[in-house]
Amino acid sequence: MARGGQVAGSIGNSFALVTSSINVLFLALVGSTLGGICRAALYRYAMTGYTGYFDPAIMGNAFRPK
Repeated sequence: MARGGQVAGSIGNSFALVTSSINVLFLALVGSTLGGICRAALYRYAMTGYTGYFDPAIMGNAFRPK
């Protein structure tokens, strides 16, 4: 009977590891995508002055002179 509990625990641990790994990869993908969107918007603002859906105050203060 103890053997069945060990197998179930092992399967549960494996499932948790796979699920956690998928979540980490998903969050990395979302973060990378959002970073790319922000960089593209900032580039467009720097080249044309157009802010699109972003707040002009935030875009204007993205880089400040030292």
